[in-house]
Amino acid sequence: MSFEYIINSLKTNNLSSAEKLTVICLANRADDNGKCFPSLQTIANDTSQSVRNAHRIIKKLKQRGIVEQQQQRLESDLRRKRNIYILNLQKIKEHFVKCDEVAKETIYKDSLHGHSDTDNFVTAKNLSELAG
Repeated sequence: MSFEYIINSLKTNNLSSAEKLTVICLANRADDNGKCFPSLQTIANDTSQSVRNAHRIIKKLKQRGIVEQQQQRLESDLRRKRNIYILNLQKIKEHFVKCDEVAKETIYKDSLHGHSDTDNFVTAKNLSELAG
């Protein structure tokens, strides 16, 4: 388990909930280099998804560059392969959104109650500007 990958996975906030949960699941099983090799069934069980949906989510994460997938033949049975997932910490960090800025904008929009910005009345933004 790599705490660095888990902590950074928790900070991502522009992924879908299924994508984020899958990244956290992989981070929970990853070594310090971001490598892990759970089966799709294990990922599905850990994230309360179907195997089919877990496969779809892994595919999306690969397209975003968050996860790289490699296959390795099993030594005990050369006909079978296992998936190795490698988390890209830099790509995970790129999915951070500054929550404070998003929250401020949301509070501001909520404080308008449907009015335009040019109407003269006190808003949360005005109060914060007055407070300094």
